[in-house]
Amino acid sequence: MNTRLTALVAVALTGASASAVTVNLVSAAAPNGFGSSSYATWFSNAQTAVRTGQTSVGTGFAAFNQLAGTNGTTNPRPLYEAAVTGFESWNGAVAPGSGEYGIRMHWVYSIKASAGESISLSNITNRDVLETGWGVSGFSLFGGGGLSSNEFDGDTRVGYAADGTLVSAGSAEAWNAANAGNQISEIVGTFGMAYEPDPTWVGTPEQLLSQLLDALNGLALWEGTLTYTDSNGSTTVNNTVLFAPLPGAAALGFAGIAGLAGIRRRR
Repeated sequence: MNTRLTALVAVALTGASASAVTVNLVSAAAPNGFGSSSYATWFSNAQTAVRTGQTSVGTGFAAFNQLAGTNGTTNPRPLYEAAVTGFESWNGAVAPGSGEYGIRMHWVYSIKASAGESISLSNITNRDVLETGWGVSGFSLFGGGGLSSNEFDGDTRVGYAADGTLVSAGSAEAWNAANAGNQISEIVGTFGMAYEPDPTWVGTPEQLLSQLLDALNGLALWEGTLTYTDSNGSTTVNNTVLFAPLPGAAALGFAGIAGLAGIRRRR
């Protein structure tokens, strides 16, 4: 499926012209969700963007900027957008006092119901990132190809009731049972992955980050996949991010340690 700005799939109801469920999957660089002070605001901005059809919301570290042309052939992303650290960093550089811990690539999804369709996190049967360039096969971010939880958590997945009320805890089923006539009509969530220096590496923060960027020269692309199953069967959408080596990145590697074996994935 060729996706220019978004990946949209509408599943038609049997015998009806209306769509039961519409799934929208977009990609964006995001602050590291583990520790970065701007992540919560970024996710809020992402929700606003995908719900209103905007490609950019917010400013600074917390800005949501949807990637354009993410079909695997245009708009390659810099490698530092796949790099997170245990020290303050941003845009591939050490950044003391920033309150940020690197950038990770995220996919943001919006699942909307119409024509009386009931939507739920339990209907999301898979969210994956397939990485290529290192000959590494796809793997699930949540284990076993499924979700770790069917609960809204406010940080990675929320629901919106028909009247627009934000639901950030509990399940869609519990909300719907307690709110007749005001069911969950939209789910917005995000999943992502990045790489970080191996804890056995030694050196200054600058050296550690240089090692990581050097090792990431083998990365080609990631493809995010979301599978949603509605009443008519499985619907799968994909969105691809193409990475490109930074000019001169190999020359920055900390001597003797750069290499794939030392990279640790952060999911």
